[in-house]
This record gives sequence, structure tokens and C-alpha cells, in this order.
Amino acid sequence: MKYVNEMDVMRYFASRKRDIDDTTVQDLVNLANWFAEGAVTTLSNHIYDELHKGDEPRSLRYQMAQGCRCGSCHEWAIVGDDTGDVSSSVETLGDWVKEHDDV
Repeated sequence: MKYVNEMDVMRYFASRKRDIDDTTVQDLVNLANWFAEGAVTTLSNHIYDELHKGDEPRSLRYQMAQGCRCGSCHEWAIVGDDTGDVSSSVETLGDWVKEHDDV
């Protein structure tokens, strides 16, 4: 689920057989919630897949960024509990959502 574009909005209204010109505030609320739920599901699925990849137990951590030289940068990372190896990391959780534009 990447950022919403004009085509996504048009498809949303077409799938619900609604005319975009007759849009109500409630329609906009429903649209925002529908796309937000997609982003949350995408993030949840990605984290689950990363945590269960391989045999080593893994955990999600918020830690100092590995490439940081100033000591003040942090990142979200999937880290192997036994080895400490980072299999995937991002600055914000939204970055993982942006990576998955196939939803």
C-alpha cells in the first residue's frame, strides 16, 4: 500500500458504484479509513513475515541506526535474537509500507 493517487480514489468510488461528484463527508471518512486499514495490514504482514523468516527467533526493535555517526539517529529493525543480525531496517514504519506498492 503506497501513497494514494487519483486513480486509487476513482477505483474506490467505482467499486462502490458511487459517483465522485456526489461525495459526502462520510464517503471521505470511509475512503480514508479504507486506505488506512490497507496500510496497517501491509505493515502488519511485513513485520510478521520478517519475524518468522528462517529458524532464528527475531524481534522488532527501535534502536540506534547502524549507519549513524552522530549517535542520535534511530531506526526500526528486525533483529535476530541470537546473533543480533539485522535482516531489515527503516527510519520510520511508514517506509516499510511505502516499499510494498503491490497492494
